[in-house]
Amino acid sequence: MQRFRFLLGLALTGFVSLASIGAAAENAPAAAILDFDVLTSVQYGHTDIYYHTPPGVTPVLARTKEIAPGQRVDLLLVVSRFATDAADRASVSYDLTVRYPDGRVQASTANVVAAQLKVQPHTLLFPRKLQAFATALTDPFGAYQFEVTVHDGVSGQSRTKTVSVEVANSNRPLPLPENFDANEWIARYYLRPEPRFALPALEALSRNPALLAKGVDGLGTILGFYGQVLVDNPWLLPWFKQWFLSSEGDERHLLALVFAHAQRINPAMTADLIFSSRKAVAAASRELPVHAGPPETSSQLDMLWGRFYAGGYFGPIEAMVEVVGHDLPYAGQLDAFRQLAHPPATPPPEVMKSALLNATLWSLRLNAAQHKLVRDYLGYLQQTPETPPAVKAALAGVLAWKPGAF
Repeated sequence: MQRFRFLLGLALTGFVSLASIGAAAENAPAAAILDFDVLTSVQYGHTDIYYHTPPGVTPVLARTKEIAPGQRVDLLLVVSRFATDAADRASVSYDLTVRYPDGRVQASTANVVAAQLKVQPHTLLFPRKLQAFATALTDPFGAYQFEVTVHDGVSGQSRTKTVSVEVANSNRPLPLPENFDANEWIARYYLRPEPRFALPALEALSRNPALLAKGVDGLGTILGFYGQVLVDNPWLLPWFKQWFLSSEGDERHLLALVFAHAQRINPAMTADLIFSSRKAVAAASRELPVHAGPPETSSQLDMLWGRFYAGGYFGPIEAMVEVVGHDLPYAGQLDAFRQLAHPPATPPPEVMKSALLNATLWSLRLNAAQHKLVRDYLGYLQQTPETPPAVKAALAGVLAWKPGAF
């Protein structure tokens, strides 16, 4: 990866600036002292965040210091100082040693970061293949030490750094903080992922009659969000299934819809439900529209936003920009339809595409105004050669929009 980066780390205990990493890369001579940083993260869209934001723009990565038993933590390695040979090639690898609280040791060696990779000045190296760790059922709670030794094949230097992650003594759901706002938590989840709030937050949402009154079409964001959270955190499933058994009313219905959506993503997630639960999920599944392919409704756009909120993923934003490109030829068709003296009862397809284009651009504007990462992803797509000029112009309008402007 040959991109100059300033990185910000966001810890669960507060903001941690890693801008010094970028400064080190900027000032590093060819044979500088080896340097790097290691982040522990449960923000599973981190690779998208690094690779799909424009060069020179500060991506926001979330750092964590505690995980639940069974929860996956990813180790993000950023090498900022390294030597290059006469052909401007870097050769960097690393060893990882995991030290368990009970004294056990697990090691992997010769992991490649760059193998004679030709680099530009001010490059930060970020391996595409990342190390991930999760405890097994028999592993102890407590502090796990991750010892990373980076080797510079050009200079012959090696350097070791250690980071620690605490594995909590339970993965059971956490009580919600006072004045907890479930909708706000979902929208900001990717910045501070805490999946142990997921089930209590869903219970809180089930007590919102205004939300439930919208029906399935108004639950797109919630379904998209929870489907992705359960994919990313399969260790949550037993808690959801246990809660489902004792739930009733609106809470049970909402849980059934979440399971029905998750089942479409991966049928294995609901394979072990008892008969009464499977029956409820089957009924909920019949309420969900059957759809495959690009979004065709605002509810399907909402599902994409839910997936984005669940991890900061690039894919949902890219999919919405593809909608813009597909439907731009129909811009203005909705306005023309509204001017008809006697419009048909069923709008023609080009009018529906125009309506979807308007909804997509509107949602992109609103979210870009609130989320730096959305702006960064759109900026990246705006600079990508593969993006058609007309779409780039539409994205420029999205990024220039300010709240209150119509």
